[in-house]
Amino acid sequence: MRRANGEGCWQERTINGTHYYVFIISINGIQKSFYGKTRKEATLKYNKHLEKSTIISTKKIQIMTFSEYANKWLFEWRKQNLSPKTVDYYDYAINQYIKKTKLYNMQIGTINAKSPKEIRKIFQDAVNTNKNYSKSINNSIYTVLCLVSKYGFTMADFVCNYMDGVDKLTERDVETKTKTKRSLTYDQVMKLWSEMEKLNTEEKRINGKPGTYVYGMNAYAILFCCFTGLRWGELSRLEWNDIKETKNGTNYIIINKQYVYIKNRDNKATTSKKYITKYPKEEKVRLIPLSSQAQDILIKVKERFPELHKPNNLIFSATGNPIADSNARKTLHKMCLATDVPLISPHELRHTFASILLNEDQQNLYAVSSLLGHSSPDITYKAYIDIFEKNKLDTIQIFDKINKTDD
Repeated sequence: MRRANGEGCWQERTINGTHYYVFIISINGIQKSFYGKTRKEATLKYNKHLEKSTIISTKKIQIMTFSEYANKWLFEWRKQNLSPKTVDYYDYAINQYIKKTKLYNMQIGTINAKSPKEIRKIFQDAVNTNKNYSKSINNSIYTVLCLVSKYGFTMADFVCNYMDGVDKLTERDVETKTKTKRSLTYDQVMKLWSEMEKLNTEEKRINGKPGTYVYGMNAYAILFCCFTGLRWGELSRLEWNDIKETKNGTNYIIINKQYVYIKNRDNKATTSKKYITKYPKEEKVRLIPLSSQAQDILIKVKERFPELHKPNNLIFSATGNPIADSNARKTLHKMCLATDVPLISPHELRHTFASILLNEDQQNLYAVSSLLGHSSPDITYKAYIDIFEKNKLDTIQIFDKINKTDD
């Protein structure tokens, strides 16, 4: 007879003329059978087996270091429920930052033997050890410690939730403050545009023969990012068939995938990192209308690389492989130095897109938030609050303008 909720089943067998009750159950994926002349005897054997297994398991866990337990939590118990990027994020927090704390090599049994006050101090010290890093890094450390502690307490491996009463670091506590978002003005972007179109001459050959372009595909991708606000992973995964046209002739792009660069954990990996394609949830897919500048860039790419203009080909790739962030960064820095434009990163081109639109008209907040793919306008507001603060004075001066008009 099968037990409720899939908790094993009973059978009756006769072996060499002796009648047995058999309790059959799967334990950790292995089928086990417990025999008894009565059901009570078979049940007792099953319970003893469980008791023995629990003791062995508990002993193993108590001699584990916190780092071993945290890694086991991440790669065995949680990995299937996390995205590869999140696994990398937690892995880095454990094995780069928490590694620098005393907690990393402490055994679980040693921690459990201490008083709650001592445990709280150990974990508060682990949080405070990384004060010289940014708030975002400290947030990742705090998050991992909370998740591992909660899990350990739930599984009865820890005597308490180690993180109860442990304070999170604030922006004021950390030594490395959040960087101010850098961006370019529209005039600076147009300087980069002119640099993108530069040709080698007899007098000044930078890269190639006279009459050829100085810059390759990277330059087109950089400028396209300025006029669309795409994340670099979205831009590098963009295909020609992602460009659509409405009935009124407006061109737009559909953003329904992106490249994510993650740690390569394959058994026979030859590289430390690899690209994977990430597909967002249906509600996260977005459409971005193309400005005339963005459309001009696509035309230039088609004209210069006609053999690559095929529906499933990546738009900004001369080789079929995505443009690496590091290569784009090198090209961008060369272009910035050549045009006397402040040095920025490829991701800050996205900030440039948003800053230009919001500086022009702050009423665009909702539209800009949608174009950037933020889940809420609040995120956009907080990210670009310096623009709104800077323009407060301009807004309040409306009263002065009205007063002058009345006079």
